[in-house]
Parts: sequence; structure tokens; C-alpha cells
Amino acid sequence: CPESLKSIQNHTTHCSLIFTSGVSITTGLLVGADGIHSTVRQLAEIQNKEYDYQQEAIIATVHTEKKHEQTARQIFLPTGPLAFLPLANPHHCSIVWSTTPEAVERLKALSNELFCSELANAFEHHLGKIESTSMRLSFPLKAQQCEQYVKPGIVLIGDAAHSIHPLAGQGANLGIADAVCLAAVILEAKRKQRTIGALHTLRYYERERR
Repeated sequence: CPESLKSIQNHTTHCSLIFTSGVSITTGLLVGADGIHSTVRQLAEIQNKEYDYQQEAIIATVHTEKKHEQTARQIFLPTGPLAFLPLANPHHCSIVWSTTPEAVERLKALSNELFCSELANAFEHHLGKIESTSMRLSFPLKAQQCEQYVKPGIVLIGDAAHSIHPLAGQGANLGIADAVCLAAVILEAKRKQRTIGALHTLRYYERERR
């Protein structure tokens, strides 16, 4: 940090990374864990397919009347799920409200007071009144799946490889399982004295995780 990746040159046994400052490093394996808009994926020219859920998610931090008790809660509405995720402050939650684009536009246009009231009603007052909210942001919900997760010296994990609806945190679970699988593949390759970035090594990871 604050370097950013400019180009990748992948070879049979290693990768060379060139940063915007001109600094270059070499690694036996480059792990692209840089999210849904992965720079690693783009520079590696790995194609991905998208599926539009026809939904958007509103995100904000809210102050609730009742304490969240370190518990994540989710309610299922006709237009999509609404999640309250606990933060360090016992009265603060991060919300993810998945609904139609039209509803998102209307909810973002409401005053803070009206939004808090509507949010509390939608959540059936499980945490009492919503006393305040931060700025409301939104983003479209899409699924994506890469055509390949690996190239020689390069592997994608988490949202860089595949992303799904934020329902129930399943995307996070997928990313953790990717990391566990990749670690096992690397350890086995080291045990058998194989090159960790070789395509035949990384295929084990790709087959399991796809």
C-alpha cells in the first residue's frame, strides 16, 4: 500500500507483478482476492458471466433502540431479505435491505425520520425504534461466475471468482471455503514437492470450488 497493480506477466513457474510506481515483484503464486471488480481477474484476462437479480441493496449504519446482543438478524419480505448485522457499539447495526430498484429509489428519497420509521416497521420492531441512520448507499445485486478460477501462477478466490446474492452471508462462507481449499492444495503441493503455481496443481482447487 498504496501501490496498485498495473500488469501481470505469468510464466510456467511464477508471476511477475508490475505496479503503477514501476516497482516489480516476483511470486510463485498470485492469489486474486480483490473482490467482485477484481483487477487481478481483469489483468489475467479471465472471463466471467453475470446474472442480474433485478434487485438492489440499500446499505447504512443505524442506531437502534434495543441492543443487538451481538446477533445478526434477517427478515424475509416479499421483495427480498432485510438484514441487521451487529457492530461494535451495542446499539449500532449495519443494514442490507434487498428490494426492487423502484423501492430503493423511493427509500433513498425519504427523509431520515421517515426512512427510520419505515425500516422499523419492515423489521417488525425486533430492535425497537430506529433512532438514526447514516447516509444511505445502494448497489445492484448480481451473481457472477468465472469461466476459470486458475491460470499458471494465478488463482482467484472469493468474490473475484464467484459472487452471489448477499442473502444469509453465503458469499462470505464461499470465500472462506475457497481459502481453506486453496491452503490445503498448497500444503499438499509443498509436501509432494510440486510447484504451487503450476496449472496441474491449481486444477485440484478449481475442480473442487467450481
